[in-house]
Amino acid sequence: MKKVISSVISLLVLISLTFSFSLSTVNAKNIQTSPMFQTSTGDRLNADQAAAIELPANRTYEPLPFKEEPYVHPSGAFTFGVPESWEVFSEDEVSATITDGESVVGATFTDVGEVYNDKEMDDFVEAFLTIFFSYVSDDYKIMERKVLADDSIFVAVEYKDSERKNNAEFFFEQHDTLVFALLLTSPLYEKISPTWNNIVESYSIDPEAAKTTGEPAVTPTPQAPAAPTPTPAPDNSNYAPEPGRSQVFVGNDYNETLTFTINNTENKVPVGGQVPIDLNPGKYTFTVSIPGGAVNGEVEVGPDQSWAVYVDEHGSVYGPFQVYP
Repeated sequence: MKKVISSVISLLVLISLTFSFSLSTVNAKNIQTSPMFQTSTGDRLNADQAAAIELPANRTYEPLPFKEEPYVHPSGAFTFGVPESWEVFSEDEVSATITDGESVVGATFTDVGEVYNDKEMDDFVEAFLTIFFSYVSDDYKIMERKVLADDSIFVAVEYKDSERKNNAEFFFEQHDTLVFALLLTSPLYEKISPTWNNIVESYSIDPEAAKTTGEPAVTPTPQAPAAPTPTPAPDNSNYAPEPGRSQVFVGNDYNETLTFTINNTENKVPVGGQVPIDLNPGKYTFTVSIPGGAVNGEVEVGPDQSWAVYVDEHGSVYGPFQVYP
């Protein structure tokens, strides 16, 4: 499973460090809508008039109008409708995001090199969410997870950051050796949900086009985000090293203590624990050892940087990925 992470990490990091989410556990494929900004006498209000009144808690919204032409990824691998006021925020070989400056819709795909069975697909989803939320919260909870009629997997997640309770929604689907993901993050979920519903309905994929866009990922080498953010990034100062120094954090969800060897030093990481390792800036090789096996890797840490390596409950190793700044 670890080879999957490198091909989706740029999208995960960009979204998770750029935007916070808002409360919702609604399946976007089943949302019902009603007229927006309507008075008790049935009169319609424009946006400026509506802003002057307090909306009832149960107020629902209409979907935003969409551009005439949908967004088509350069690879041709996926397509979805775009609201008129939204723009493309990021785009690379296998992923893209669109935004209105508050809400974000992201899509990505990866060739994992094999056809997953149900258990392996579950592991993929778990790894995807683990990496995603490692950047925004130490406290997240899956509120709903189910397999839909088209065999795609829907996941609704609630988590807390330093400011508020948030939610996100994900759709995962597998076609041959390709796995596709579609997701929404928003601080205004109730308002945006009818629009999200229409985006989901407009979403389509072309596995044949995706197959021609690069080879399966082979090494876990995520890239750090560099884009500016329209909203404050989550506070990750707990991962800050001493000035001029570097750190590597090692997390262990495996059912036995693991040994992490770096810079000719063995570090024991207990079950459920996370150990910070202080280092001078530089390039290091490391070994993760658990009963029955070991994995070697390499990490290059700059001054005032922190990176992380994570071992899940199945013994799979993810990372290294940057956690500070």
